[in-house]
Amino acid sequence: NTAHSGRVNGLCYTNDGLHLLTVGTDERMRLWDSCTGENTLVNYGRVYNDSKKGLKFAVSSGCNPEFVFVPYDNAIAVYTVLTGELVNMLKGHYSGINCCVFQHNFQELYSCGRDHNILSWIPAFQDADLDDTSERLLNPTYEDTWSSSDDEE
Repeated sequence: NTAHSGRVNGLCYTNDGLHLLTVGTDERMRLWDSCTGENTLVNYGRVYNDSKKGLKFAVSSGCNPEFVFVPYDNAIAVYTVLTGELVNMLKGHYSGINCCVFQHNFQELYSCGRDHNILSWIPAFQDADLDDTSERLLNPTYEDTWSSSDDEE
């Protein structure tokens, strides 16, 4: 069996070890059953990959569903692992992203890019009783207190 029609330059197990994700230069991501070695045929669509080296992507843990975070030029594509649905595009870097790492103890994602920045991506937790227009609770350690307004001092 052929995994990809291009080079495979990214590998990552899910946290339970039941599946292996692969990314190739054919702009495809595959989900493999670790027990049988079979392709699960999950369709992630086009997965951008221009990396000449290894592509470091990450899988969440402690989430339901699990997510996979894949560098996508200067953004991070977020897919659900088992369905292949593109959930979100995280944007914040000014140039290409080299890698992503998921820190499961704090449910945080870290990315580093060719813009010389390391970004911390923290989920915005929302109370189940509040509607979508409510104020979200963020980790105060990472609150942005910078203002671009000339009026504020």
